[in-house]
Amino acid sequence: MLTRDDYLGYSANREALSAIVKANLITHHLLFVGFGLADDHFHQIIHDVRRALPETFEGTEFATALTMRQDSLAETLWQSQLKLVPMGLADGAIPTAGRRLEIFLDALLAYATDSHSYLLHNDFESSLEVDEQALRRKVLAFTATIGSQERAVPAWAVFERMLESLGGDRVDVVRS
Repeated sequence: MLTRDDYLGYSANREALSAIVKANLITHHLLFVGFGLADDHFHQIIHDVRRALPETFEGTEFATALTMRQDSLAETLWQSQLKLVPMGLADGAIPTAGRRLEIFLDALLAYATDSHSYLLHNDFESSLEVDEQALRRKVLAFTATIGSQERAVPAWAVFERMLESLGGDRVDVVRS
């Protein structure tokens, strides 16, 4: 993910940032959100990537860009390079498209993560399902039985990282 700060510092870090974007465009299908497709730097990067790819990639879209409006000129320009997904119609209201984009990104995040970092986190205890509450209690009860000798075993560090990834605070996991 490139942030506004990354982009504003583009001139100072042009070569390194450009190389990162180019490498990712060649090896991954990227999603551009909130990015101006009319930017000259972006055009140069796309041009360089196109030249670097073998002819067998001709016609292959290597990135998707979420846009605020449908734009037939942009679709023609980026045809076979970028898949443009408009959040609104050509004559649609920007606030409506913005809200649609916000909902889409929330859904994308929800479906893209398999994180269960809430299970042992104290802030989420009251919102757990009954079976999650039972699992939480059993995991915490089990960790309470682990003494300092067992915690000194190198494998404990792996177990502790797993507990932390489930939302357990390191201090709470050690004290349990």
